[in-house]
Amino acid sequence: MSIPYCTRTDIELDLGRERLIEVTDLADPTMGMVNDSVLNKAILAASGEIDTYTGARYGVPLPTVTELVRDIASALTIDRLFRFSKPEEVQKRADAARRTLRDISNGLASLPGIDSAAPSGAGAVLYRDTSPAVFSREGLKDY
Repeated sequence: MSIPYCTRTDIELDLGRERLIEVTDLADPTMGMVNDSVLNKAILAASGEIDTYTGARYGVPLPTVTELVRDIASALTIDRLFRFSKPEEVQKRADAARRTLRDISNGLASLPGIDSAAPSGAGAVLYRDTSPAVFSREGLKDY
């Protein structure tokens, strides 16, 4: 399960309170307040997307939320909040965040301040049969 890599405060600082209300208050008639349920769903979806890209190299959830991770999470969260009409700057920022995540996933970039970890089970011996071979080159040489 993903943990949130950004907070309501991060999103509010990026968007402003009025704009955040505008993109989360889906009630009809509107309530004039931030819908935390809509916001939290977008934050967790963005965090899950980050985990998808970073999991193989760093393990998930990430042990540290760096400024880069927080910025990527904010960009992806805001991208999800603008479902119906997306400003160009929102799309550009989300595209840049996804490019960075692809580079991290492909080993072309890293997450400073976070140690990479081997994927779960890497290097472990799953099963080793130590009994002698039933068929071998030596045993089958006359056939």
